[in-house]
Amino acid sequence: MLSAQVSDLRKQNEIYKTKSMYRKNLKFVMAYLILVGVPIVGLAAILRAGRTLAAPVSVAGVWKVDGHANAAAFDTLPCVGRFLPGSTSLSIMQSGRNLTLSFNDGSKVTAFGSGLIDRRAIKGSLAANQYPEHEIACRSERRVMLSAIVDGESLHRSMSGTMAVDGCSSCLPVEFRAVRTSSVSQELR
Repeated sequence: MLSAQVSDLRKQNEIYKTKSMYRKNLKFVMAYLILVGVPIVGLAAILRAGRTLAAPVSVAGVWKVDGHANAAAFDTLPCVGRFLPGSTSLSIMQSGRNLTLSFNDGSKVTAFGSGLIDRRAIKGSLAANQYPEHEIACRSERRVMLSAIVDGESLHRSMSGTMAVDGCSSCLPVEFRAVRTSSVSQELR
């Protein structure tokens, strides 16, 4: 009888150990699924959602604005025609969709502003850096509104669009064309 009781105790002990081991393994599996499985599922969802995202076109660099074709039209723009001579370059710094724009005449910045790029379309506004003393009417800080479409491959990019004076209903938009002379990646080499 004693041996039967010992045998029963051993069986119960084995059953208890098995249940205890099962609980420990179940806790481990649950912790593993929560700590590893959930982040993997989240990462997969983020990657799936990001498939449709596309980086904006790179427009950073120095652009040579061809103002000779429309030099007379640039001169008619009140308060802004003088900082758009035929030898103007447009410098663009880009961070994602955001742009920082500046017109340069040689080493002198003549106008600066900001803009956005959406796919291949650029929209921005620039204001003159300084106005001469005799141009009192220009002190209201008229801005040049730039709208352009970027064309071409990454090495031979060009843009074409219009510049207009904000708040001047009698001023017609002036068409322009610009060619990128150097990009940021070329300058870093």
